[in-house]
Amino acid sequence: MKLPLAAIALAIVPQALQAAEVIGTRGDWEVFRDSKSCGMTRTYEGLGDTEMMVIKYAAGNIRIMITNTEWSAKQDARYDISYIVNGATYGGAKAVGTAERGRKGFVSTFVGRFAEDFAEGSILQVLLAGEEIERLSLAGSGTALALVDQCLVRLRADLAAAERERARRSNLPRDPFAPFPEPRKGPR
Repeated sequence: MKLPLAAIALAIVPQALQAAEVIGTRGDWEVFRDSKSCGMTRTYEGLGDTEMMVIKYAAGNIRIMITNTEWSAKQDARYDISYIVNGATYGGAKAVGTAERGRKGFVSTFVGRFAEDFAEGSILQVLLAGEEIERLSLAGSGTALALVDQCLVRLRADLAAAERERARRSNLPRDPFAPFPEPRKGPR
């Protein structure tokens, strides 16, 4: 089943979410997987139907995207966005504007303890230049993030197996019938 919100996710990383598939739901969260990441998404009722998407990449970083049909954020613009969850404030780096399918918002990248606080939190406060612009429930985020983490274990195993196969095949000749066979170059 294709992820219905994949078009939004394309603004985050186009090639990674083209083949996203839903792998489960936990409460109001829909959990998905693609070739390089696992994530979760949720829509909140209210003015502009805010959507939040949290993506954890096999490489270790985390991205959060929040969009709304009433916002006027500009694609690729930089915004001073910070987040408060469990008493901790996350921010400092500029969030990048996104605009897809009539939804506008921003994307932020995190490392460190953000995922743990997010999973344990009950409310995510979102601030633009220090002023609160959104307050989102994190109900069920812990169980949804646990499924995302399980997905990442399988994804990393799949990526490691594919890399081993590429390495094993890299020494095979490109054209074994040529007078002087050359080794293969690049992925096949």
